[in-house]
Amino acid sequence: AVQLLAGVVARDPWHVDAVAALAAALADAGRLHDAGIAAARALGRDPEHALALAVDGICREAAGDVDGARAQWM
Repeated sequence: AVQLLAGVVARDPWHVDAVAALAAALADAGRLHDAGIAAARALGRDPEHALALAVDGICREAAGDVDGARAQWM
């Protein structure tokens, strides 16, 4: 899934849904640093994107920022 989504994002780097889906796939693969970067990129384009907010929260929680994670999930 990561390779497929990376290809979509390479063709259209502003496709917010694809960037957020890439962030989720990266998080599922355990690549939390990369997932956080992708989630931040999606949120930069759409600050209310539900999947990007969820992934950002997962990444924050993994980094020990529980309050920041809760803020993203609320």
